[in-house]
Amino acid sequence: MGLAALGYLEAIGLGQAIRLELSGDCPATNGIVLLGYRPQWGIDSRRTDRVGSFEGSEMNKFSEDVARYRADGASTVDILFRPTIWVIAIYRLRNWVYVANPPWLIRTPLRVICVLANMFFEVFMAMEISPRASIGGGLCIGHVGGLVISKDAVIGRNFDVGQRVTIGASAGGREGAPTIGDNVYIGIGATVTGKIRIGNGAKISANTLVINDVPEGATVMGVPGRVFFAPPAAAPSPSMLDAERPANNQVPQEPSRV
Repeated sequence: MGLAALGYLEAIGLGQAIRLELSGDCPATNGIVLLGYRPQWGIDSRRTDRVGSFEGSEMNKFSEDVARYRADGASTVDILFRPTIWVIAIYRLRNWVYVANPPWLIRTPLRVICVLANMFFEVFMAMEISPRASIGGGLCIGHVGGLVISKDAVIGRNFDVGQRVTIGASAGGREGAPTIGDNVYIGIGATVTGKIRIGNGAKISANTLVINDVPEGATVMGVPGRVFFAPPAAAPSPSMLDAERPANNQVPQEPSRV
């Protein structure tokens, strides 16, 4: 399906042909890169918070995704035959099609390809990442199976997630999905629901239900999730202590009693 999409773009002559490089020596991405194609259409005005150039945004993010796997020792062959990489690649393509809103001549066949690929992932891998979800570069999915990320989720960079994880809106009609910071790890079987914030560097243990905010660097476990470890609060700086002292080191006088 991916080769069909590349062939279609080359056939209609929009820009240069997309070229797929599989080289671990590539200094820019050290992985799978798409080169030579720069779409000229504008970004959908309704999605001005997202970047609309595939090469400049989603492809860079996908390069960071691949770099995460390479950092764990995966070779080019390992990456090509790892199902989670293909799940991430299709998500990046679907997200770009949704955000950039390219002309129908490109949008229509790519949407067909993405829908078919997504149906395959849902049926055979039980994995669904909404194209409307915002996920930063460096996404790393540990294993295939049971991953669901809703359309309103906002996730930062270098996100590690295991299988059987759900990230989405809470039950009971409450709107909103989680906002997750950078360098967050979510373990196997965890559920993160509701309009909550997960701080940078937080760790969510396996089979944890998170329904409240999680501070930066904290480790959460249990049902419902409770903070079992949190980094110590930073000591106040000397300048802050000086600002809290009375002027001229004078001790404030108690009001006189009548």
